[in-house]
Parts: sequence; structure tokens; C-alpha cells
Amino acid sequence: MEKLQDLGTGKTNINIQRYTPHLLNYMENSELSISMSGYNTTMNILMTGVRAMMMAFTGNGDQEQTMRVRKLEQMGIVKITHPEDLVPEKFPEQIINYLQYEATVSKFDFNDVEKTAFYLESLCQKIESVV
Repeated sequence: MEKLQDLGTGKTNINIQRYTPHLLNYMENSELSISMSGYNTTMNILMTGVRAMMMAFTGNGDQEQTMRVRKLEQMGIVKITHPEDLVPEKFPEQIINYLQYEATVSKFDFNDVEKTAFYLESLCQKIESVV
């Protein structure tokens, strides 16, 4: 972490932090998210609508992230990055190419709990007025 911070010293367009409570805000204002395809990160990408390059964790034979990121790529929401792409000769070019790609970027509405409560309350009020 210190080595990364040292590399970013004096650069106004680089901010290296271990944790931020403002992650969703940063993602909404970003051109591209580069990450693993864990559940929480995937949900953050879907909520913010940021373009994303994702790589699946496949340790221990786990295929959950692979299935998730493949489906999202089929939908045009993300681009898959593979471990062999994470080399200086390939990775910067992939980033540049994806920044020029018109991704299917859309925010998903995850406020279903609030909507369900609203509709149930409205239904109860209608039932009370009839009874």
C-alpha cells in the first residue's frame, strides 16, 4: 500500500485509499471500474451504471463469479478481463479500448423493498375504505 501511495504522490488525478465510505459516489463519477466480480462489487456496478471491466475469482474451483461476469458481458454491461490480460503489454490497451466502447450502461433500481411497502400500504388503505 505504501509503495502505491508513494507512486501517486504529487499526482492530482490519483487517489489511493484502502477504504472509503464514498465508494458509490466515486463509482458514479468514474469512467471505468476495474475489479473482481464479487457479489457486492457487481451490485455496486449495477446500482451506479459505471462501465466496468471485471475478472472472476476462480480459486477453489468456484464458478459463481465466472457465471455472473459472463452473463453481464452477454448483456453488454461489463467486459471480462482474464488473468493472462493483466500484463503491462496488454492491460493498458484493453482499458483504452473499453473506454472507447459504447457499453450498455444503465442503472438498475434496487428499491423494491420500499416500493413493496408503499404498494402494500396503499392496498391496505383501499381495503379499509371499502370495509
